Amino acid sequence: MGKDLHYLIIKFFQERMNEHNKVMSYFKLHDDSDILYFIERVQGLPDLTVHLSDAYRYTLHDYYSKPSSVNAGGFVLIARPEAKFDDSLVEVAAQDKIGIGKIGKFLGALNRINVWTY
Repeated sequence: MGKDLHYLIIKFFQERMNEHNKVMSYFKLHDDSDILYFIERVQGLPDLTVHLSDAYRYTLHDYYSKPSSVNAGGFVLIARPEAKFDDSLVEVAAQDKIGIGKIGKFLGALNRINVWTY
């Protein structure tokens, strides 16, 4: 876990949030160890916390070490385009009602009430 993401990845994320029709607003949460954003959505969709992971290989250990503010209804964004993760993590996270995936999946999940079901 950490904050080792290239600034262009964060810029790309912010640009997508500015363009997404289900995002009312977003802001970066203060955290000394991780990159976290709080996203307010429109049309009665619940707000959520998203963790931008800087892992090159996101593992089960990473998932269980995620920030405590990423709880039911939240999302773990595998932010590095070249990063890998095991698809079985999606099932583990879904049991906790947390979404997990790369940017395309995250953008689609923002359209759902329950982001972990996308």
